[in-house]
Amino acid sequence: MRLTQLEYFQAVCRTGNVTKAAEALYVSQPTITVGIQELEQEFNLNLFSRQKKKLFLTKEGQIFLEYSTAILKDVKKLSEQMEQCRSKNSLVRISVPLVIGVFLVPELFGEPNLSFPNTLLSIDEFSSAVAAKMVLSGDFDFSIVMLRDEMDEYFKTFPLIDSEVVCCVREKHPLAKRSSVTLDELNSFFPSQFYQVRTTLLASEMSDAGLDSSIMFRTNQVMTLANEMQNHDSCILSTKYSADHLDGIVGVPLDPPRPYPIGVIVKKGAVLSAGASMVLEHVLEHRF
Repeated sequence: MRLTQLEYFQAVCRTGNVTKAAEALYVSQPTITVGIQELEQEFNLNLFSRQKKKLFLTKEGQIFLEYSTAILKDVKKLSEQMEQCRSKNSLVRISVPLVIGVFLVPELFGEPNLSFPNTLLSIDEFSSAVAAKMVLSGDFDFSIVMLRDEMDEYFKTFPLIDSEVVCCVREKHPLAKRSSVTLDELNSFFPSQFYQVRTTLLASEMSDAGLDSSIMFRTNQVMTLANEMQNHDSCILSTKYSADHLDGIVGVPLDPPRPYPIGVIVKKGAVLSAGASMVLEHVLEHRF
């Protein structure tokens, strides 16, 4: 079994036929056909069933697809790691939540003359759910996410920000002076102009309180909602951490409180590079 055979197999799976796979890889059709046949002969099974000139994965082919995908992905990572060794720079990939990234990144990495020797730092913004999957798959060294109890099964977790969900309003709004507000009360305060930073945290409770019909739109772009709120008598459900960073905005806690703990997750059993360990140590020094 050769890597080129796996690439031929993957190309046929993606395109659905040998002709298109050959065109995509700039090789001849017989080259693809022979590569697939050699794999089938090696394992003494059929990877594809052939019906009316179309190829369909067999049960064995589906298993082969899963494992070959993982193999090629690991080969790509190995190639990238070797390239980093050659350049003497370590690439460290992390992610921050979309909801707070615009505020968090400058606080963590905005220090003058901050540097991580021999390290290239790449920062992406993703939802916590997507980021967790990418940490598990090895696409990220670690991620900053909303911490959940079920994460303890797969990740080492490090608390970073003790936050909660709040109702964000302008300073002059009547709610701004309140010490707390219930979801039921929000329905009467904002019958038609209500915004939500996208999260599944309160989905069922909001539906029970009849708030779904009052939500104008949901987004992860908190600055977009903040700009809208400055021009309209509206509300944003977001995090206290975000509210504290928005000028002219007050975050009113919910009653009962809805915690929104933010922290770092690292895949259990993962061995971080020297560069990733250095960046992680820096992040954990900035616990809020």
